[in-house]
Amino acid sequence: MKSLEEKYFGQMGDFGQTESGRQVYRHMDIINIKTGSLLTHVSLMTAALGLFASRFIADGAFTTFQVAILIELLAYVTISMGLLFCINITSPATFYGRSSINGDVAFEDKIVRIAARRRNIYNACLKTTIALTLIFLLTLILKIFGLI
Repeated sequence: MKSLEEKYFGQMGDFGQTESGRQVYRHMDIINIKTGSLLTHVSLMTAALGLFASRFIADGAFTTFQVAILIELLAYVTISMGLLFCINITSPATFYGRSSINGDVAFEDKIVRIAARRRNIYNACLKTTIALTLIFLLTLILKIFGLI
């Protein structure tokens, strides 16, 4: 009897030989590339916000600006966790184990569901990152002009 890995990679290869399989794998590759780029931006913003936070984190009382920086930092860390899921590689253990995508579903349908889930998570992370970056810029502008 075949091991889970042999079964998994055999089915991956068989599905990759079909036209729909090539399109799904190409779509997943594009998601991986876009996710990597967005993760770079999120990492840089996390580093910048971390530098801001390191200046005041030991103090007891926080100003509005400092609270905004901490909230944005936590939001970026949360986004990075979602992005890391998007570039997660599927494996036999995750594919054949207990999860919401398993059951009596065909292999091809599982792959399509995974690709759709990653695309949805990526889109949500992208929109949230755009909003957070704009909020960060607004926070800096307000701080520069002494409004907060």
